Amino acid sequence: MVLAVLVIEIDGMTLRAAVVRRKFRDFTVSQCMKLERTGDSPLITPGELTAVLGRLEKFPKNVVLVSDQTAMVEITMDPKRLKKMKSYQIKEAVRWEAEPYMAVPAAESLVGYERGPETPDGQASLWVSMFPLEDYQMMKKNLAEGGLKLKRIFPPDVCFPIGAVFSEKEKELVVLDVGQQTMRFALVEDRDISAFRTLPGNLAAAKAHLDGLPIPELEPTLKEILLDPSLENRKLVITGPGGLDSDIVNFFQQKLLVEAAGLQMQCSGHPATEFATVIGAGLRELYLLADWKTIGIHDGIPLAKQLQERLHVYPLLVAGTILVFFLGHYFLLNYQSNKAEARLASLQQELNEAKTRTERYQNLKKEETNQEKETLLLHNKLDFLHTGFRERHEEMETFLKAVLNHSPGDLDIIMIAPGTIKGQWLVGGLGTYATSVHFLSTQLQNEEWCSYVNIIGIGEEETKIEVPVYEGEKFVTKEIEGKAYLFGMEVRMKK
Repeated sequence: MVLAVLVIEIDGMTLRAAVVRRKFRDFTVSQCMKLERTGDSPLITPGELTAVLGRLEKFPKNVVLVSDQTAMVEITMDPKRLKKMKSYQIKEAVRWEAEPYMAVPAAESLVGYERGPETPDGQASLWVSMFPLEDYQMMKKNLAEGGLKLKRIFPPDVCFPIGAVFSEKEKELVVLDVGQQTMRFALVEDRDISAFRTLPGNLAAAKAHLDGLPIPELEPTLKEILLDPSLENRKLVITGPGGLDSDIVNFFQQKLLVEAAGLQMQCSGHPATEFATVIGAGLRELYLLADWKTIGIHDGIPLAKQLQERLHVYPLLVAGTILVFFLGHYFLLNYQSNKAEARLASLQQELNEAKTRTERYQNLKKEETNQEKETLLLHNKLDFLHTGFRERHEEMETFLKAVLNHSPGDLDIIMIAPGTIKGQWLVGGLGTYATSVHFLSTQLQNEEWCSYVNIIGIGEEETKIEVPVYEGEKFVTKEIEGKAYLFGMEVRMKK
């Protein structure tokens, strides 16, 4: 959104410029300056642009021009037809409708338009502005070389009344611009411009008329306009250099008996009457209503027209967008998948290492337990050999004899060891049948010297068993795989 513009008016041999800024609810005008030209070029030259910018302290890069080379005519069109057309379509239509009234061919021009009031016969009136395309491009180039951007070129006819619309309280006004080149009249109704008219003469002619060199057409034309009964009691606001001339203002007050005054706008603390056209162009550019800008000349292509001209590209753009989306989605998923797989492999490796460490720890723990058991058993054996063998000789002989006598044939005694206390014996072995273990415990329990037998544990496991088999004339032993019962029991002898 543009918030400030530098406005430059080309008025014959005079250049006027000002900076117009838009605030939240108001507009400000500053750095109003006037420069007399040395050449008569219809376009602002690079040297003149440098001179203007050199006299400004600080200015925006966006520029609006007002040029008296902008031609303007009024045409009529069917309002029903206008309702069906977009802005760029209306602009294209009025280009050719207005060509017969223009000095420049439509194909070599840029146009703008503004909707006017409805005519008595129900037609819609349009004010059409036209500017040569080649001149516009030259102006744009000159400004670009100075680091500026050309936004629009407005005709002065539609700009000078706008300052009065904003500065005056009255909604119904008559605005007269007395300029160096021409005199222009505009009628304002309900703060909107309803009519334009160019009058004979200019500032010099008006002064000559007051000095006794009358212009025959001037005064009758002014009376026709200002003394029209429909315009009775409307205030006359005079803009341009003529608004600063008290003789001209008094002429309207005394001779034509109308309420007349110069434009009551300020620029940096000074009257801005002479800069009404400059200010009006800035207000048109910065005002939020788009309808105020359409009369301005520019070479931009509307977005709607660009889209329409490139309609055939849409399917390709949509397909390309979808393709890019899915490719991006695919590569993203592929990247995330590869990253997840790499992370999974890393975690799996860590898990395997943890399992290896755990297994190693369990094995070491098991070895430690076995070592402790073996150490304890060895300690018991050594202790028995050193001290208990002599004391428990008879006890051992009795116990061993009972175990050997009562052990079934399928029972393999693996270990017989004395306990830590006198009368305690530990027996461990492997049997084919669980009943054999219970048989041994029962038989030992029946001995007179036995206090009790405690089966510490019994468990089933797969093992290889030696079985006697008769082959030919003799028995041989063969190993077969089968189930066996590993057991351990504690035997306590009576004291």
